[in-house]
Amino acid sequence: MFGLFRKREKILLYTDSRGDNIPGQLDYDHYGVLLSKRYKVEKYLCPEKWTTTLDFLDLVQKKDLNKYDFVILHTGIVDHSPRHQKIANENIYPDKKQIFDKIFGEEIIKGYLSKDFGLEYEGDKTINLYSLDMAERYLIPELNKIPNLIWISSNKIVPNWNGNYWKERPKNIRLIEEYSNLFISKLGGEKVINLMTWSEEEIKKYTFDNMHPNKAGSDYILRQIEKKIN
Repeated sequence: MFGLFRKREKILLYTDSRGDNIPGQLDYDHYGVLLSKRYKVEKYLCPEKWTTTLDFLDLVQKKDLNKYDFVILHTGIVDHSPRHQKIANENIYPDKKQIFDKIFGEEIIKGYLSKDFGLEYEGDKTINLYSLDMAERYLIPELNKIPNLIWISSNKIVPNWNGNYWKERPKNIRLIEEYSNLFISKLGGEKVINLMTWSEEEIKKYTFDNMHPNKAGSDYILRQIEKKIN
């Protein structure tokens, strides 16, 4: 009966793979589906092979965000995670060159991707898609222009635990925590659902693999969203 006698808010929902059911785990409704049953939701659930915050900005530049009561964004894991430098340079950046160059400037992004973290993963050097300084100077100000934004952070990484993920992650994977903390700080509490508060026990309870929410985690996120919008 929830929502039958109240205004149905209009929501734009944009997520990476954490906002949708993952393969092999399709026996329950993820939070994006449940939101659609309760509100008027225009949803983009992992629309790209590598779905980043910049893909979201590329989309919303073509939209009138005043039409939405809330804009919910659950991205960052692709952007912030250390990965093979070759994939970042030869696959991801060419695929998203226009929006990356627009936000950061071609010289800045190419200069960043030409560097590495000094740590290898599966025989290749590692890098992510932009620095903390680039995020603070160029990306976060664009997000702060969206007054009705709700950003869902990443959670911390439990060391030496991969859950059901089938291989080891990069040794420097906890770098994503620094990015989440930066975004939380600069976006502010009103705009953030902060999953960095989860304990190690909660991360194991709420995620399959340190990153992707399971049913319990998805339901938790749904509850936090509804606290923000009601």
